[in-house]
Amino acid sequence: MAVAVAQLEQIAQKPIAVYRFVLENGLTFYLSPNKAKPEVYTAIAVRAGSKMDPPDKTGLAHYLEHLLFKGTDRFGTIDYEKERPYLEQIKELYEQYNQTKDEEERKNIYRQIDALAQEAAKYAIPNEYDRLMSLLGATGTNAFTSVEQTVYINTIPSNQLERWMAIEAERFRNPVLARLFHVELETVYEEKNMDLDSDASQLYHEVLRKVFKKHPYGQQTTIGEVEHLKNPSIKRIEEFYKTYYVPNNMAVILCGDLDLQKTLTWAKRYFSSWEPGVVPEWQPPKEPPIKKRETVVVYGVQPEMLYMVYRLPADPKLLPYLVMTTWLLKNGTAGLIDLNILQQQKASDVSVWYSDRADYYLLNLWAEPIVSLETLEKLLVEQIEKIKKGDFDEALLEGCKRNFLLQETKDLLKNEERALRIAMLFTTHRQWTDYLQLREAIQHITKEALVKFAKKYLKHYVVGYKKKGERKIPKVPKPPITPIKVNRDVVSSFYKTIENMKVEPLKPYFIDYQTAIQKVTLDNGVPCYFYPNEENDLFHFSLVIPKGAWHDKAWKAALNFLPYVHTTKYSLEEIKKQLFILGCSFHVHVAELETEIVLSGPWESFKEGLSFLLHILQQAEVEETLLQGYIERILKERSDAQKDPYELLRAMVYYARFGEDNPYRFRLDEGTLRQWSAQVVRQYIRSVLRYPYECYLYAPTSEEKVKDLLKSLPYEHDLKEEEFHRFVYQLPAQRRCFFLHYPEKAQVFLMWVKNDTFYHRTLLPAATLFNYYFGIGMSALVFQEIREARALAYNTYAVFQIPTYQWQRCHFQSFVATQNDKVLEAITTMEQLLSSLPQSEKALASAKENIKNAYASLRYVREQVLSRYRRLRKLGEQEEIHAYVLEQLPSLDFAAVKDFYSKHVQDASAFTLLIVGDRNQIPLGELSKHLGVSIEELSIEQLFP
Repeated sequence: MAVAVAQLEQIAQKPIAVYRFVLENGLTFYLSPNKAKPEVYTAIAVRAGSKMDPPDKTGLAHYLEHLLFKGTDRFGTIDYEKERPYLEQIKELYEQYNQTKDEEERKNIYRQIDALAQEAAKYAIPNEYDRLMSLLGATGTNAFTSVEQTVYINTIPSNQLERWMAIEAERFRNPVLARLFHVELETVYEEKNMDLDSDASQLYHEVLRKVFKKHPYGQQTTIGEVEHLKNPSIKRIEEFYKTYYVPNNMAVILCGDLDLQKTLTWAKRYFSSWEPGVVPEWQPPKEPPIKKRETVVVYGVQPEMLYMVYRLPADPKLLPYLVMTTWLLKNGTAGLIDLNILQQQKASDVSVWYSDRADYYLLNLWAEPIVSLETLEKLLVEQIEKIKKGDFDEALLEGCKRNFLLQETKDLLKNEERALRIAMLFTTHRQWTDYLQLREAIQHITKEALVKFAKKYLKHYVVGYKKKGERKIPKVPKPPITPIKVNRDVVSSFYKTIENMKVEPLKPYFIDYQTAIQKVTLDNGVPCYFYPNEENDLFHFSLVIPKGAWHDKAWKAALNFLPYVHTTKYSLEEIKKQLFILGCSFHVHVAELETEIVLSGPWESFKEGLSFLLHILQQAEVEETLLQGYIERILKERSDAQKDPYELLRAMVYYARFGEDNPYRFRLDEGTLRQWSAQVVRQYIRSVLRYPYECYLYAPTSEEKVKDLLKSLPYEHDLKEEEFHRFVYQLPAQRRCFFLHYPEKAQVFLMWVKNDTFYHRTLLPAATLFNYYFGIGMSALVFQEIREARALAYNTYAVFQIPTYQWQRCHFQSFVATQNDKVLEAITTMEQLLSSLPQSEKALASAKENIKNAYASLRYVREQVLSRYRRLRKLGEQEEIHAYVLEQLPSLDFAAVKDFYSKHVQDASAFTLLIVGDRNQIPLGELSKHLGVSIEELSIEQLFP
């Protein structure tokens, strides 16, 4: 029976339309139409976060999130009736495992679990949910768990909405949580290891443990405690599911290209059969007041950090003041912290955010210091005190209000932002009307009221210091797991049902850039590429200068100083405040061969904002003291990068691809940097507009008006495009292995890198299909074999990447982050995949369908159109290359993928294997023997200038 649109409750029309509909079983639907793209962002939100975890079994909510991808009695299985007896035995054995203390007996029980899992896996179809999503052309398939909520997300083509509803209704109907349980448990172990490896995570946990001495917000982590992860209970997880995963505790949120009538019809058809339940009332523990400054100290090898937290009651009347406090403190331009700490080079970064949780609110300040931690804490407190004393301009407060609304307008253009806002409101028992009231209340805040709020609620806090030192990282042990068989070429009857559902084809649409973008040559010769904004009153303007980081070692550092310059007419503080009051912002991005300076904001401020930006570029002055602080910050950031395992791996990739003379090292050394003068930097910045630049404008105006709007742009053109440094690609005749020692690391990072041929569009169809089939996404072979079959990693992928410019080489890379005691097995498994391509016609067909549906709904909108046009021009393309891929896709078969694989991937002798880990925990000698090559240990000096 169809559901009439009249049954919808429209709960908002501005700034966006939001509708609500509640089924008889209590399941709430939120719908927000947005016709910008033929896609829908989907979110299924459950009021089931880690605060609901029992204290003796933390991590249940998060682990359940993982298990909701394993299927039901209708999908994810070949024959559930034959699979079920094994799963029931596994469930009982885990209860015995839980109660057993004797280690030998526990090992014996686990061997039984592993053996039964092999039998059960004969009937399982790993990741069939992800294969179903691939069938739809979904992207961003994922989920996340936090303290209040668990949310399951996708972006799907709009013509696939009914299929999606059919799948999700089945997914949550009767999930089989014991399926592949022990393999997924290992994946959670790996996620826990990532958390344990992070000094920042440990600082965060320890500070909140002090802030909340009773509440699960501080006393429990979302991933769970190591001891609890080592002793899982499927029965307890099932109880958690039955308690909280009921329709009256869940919401389905759909934002995008929606037909309201059809959406409601399908909602009732597929979700009405869910049975409601009684959800326990949550009674939060009451925390004692924080009556004094409290401290925490955490040690680790990573850079120093500081984390401060003020705790407030969860009173909605306080929220507008808390929001404005964060904006006054830091807004990226003229906040108190922006002006008094960041611009004065006292910290390399400061983040300020509020947490509006259901039970308590938090004001969070996170900082990476240049000065001492103690000094930085004092400076942060001084900014809080300024608010309490009213020591800030009322104009700054008004600017915060205006920019808050401006940022909200930008955010709500995105389906994801809409959906996740609604999800947070729902899971914290609020409504969209509460968000609208917040926006309204912020506009009526007075300086006097804000000062009163700060005095009352921002008194005492907890501060944590992360200092340099050794930290003993607890180890999550690796249980013996026999790799399961991956049933790639079978599908469930449910899959076939979804596959056979009638879907109205979505016609691909690709912009004709030659007609959509107007090239306007200004009277002074400046070329401007214009794309009209017909959606709102915002603009996005770019100056693109043909000089980048590969032209001059000093260029990037000099141009990045632009946000800190003043002029003879305006002080630095005046520049920041003026831009902020206008609602404008600018940023600089220095790429390989070009520099982009972007100005954005409300259209009414365009002329004044552009005039201001040009004045800064032409009249820039550099204060020597500020420059020296900036140099110290650069050097500290370089030092910090040497303690960041991800940054170290990034440096190693450049080393593997280009040798010691590589783009990562192409920058000024410390000695040269310290000799920099204000005059040198001033000359660099003032030279920007003297190069033959071009500009790009996305704005609510017409082509006819562009010349007049941009007539103030100067064009001296007395500096020519320069030759850039040519880096030499490494094409080794035999395989290599580089190792970098990183002490006390629970995980080891592995990456295989290989340079390949130069870019040509004929590579794209087979490369795209290969990527989807082999290494991108959870249904790809790499994920299936390394994570699903063997539980060797939480994060793994493989991808053939095209370069930025036509004349550059493509390259292939694959990645695994694994436990130290799994490193040999992880390397063996990945190298088997790199030397012999498994064939699965079903997986190949799924990959082709994924590309076809995803590309059919792909649209570049707003300023993305101009960015995409620039990207294509760099590749020497005039038309959208996705159209070419789609055109060629039907003719591609496994032979084409295998041919691409054999030409561009399979040659193991051309790979360089990179390893980042603790030499004391990795069997390097055994690895060297296994690989058949000597392992060369790199030094920091080889990676950093």
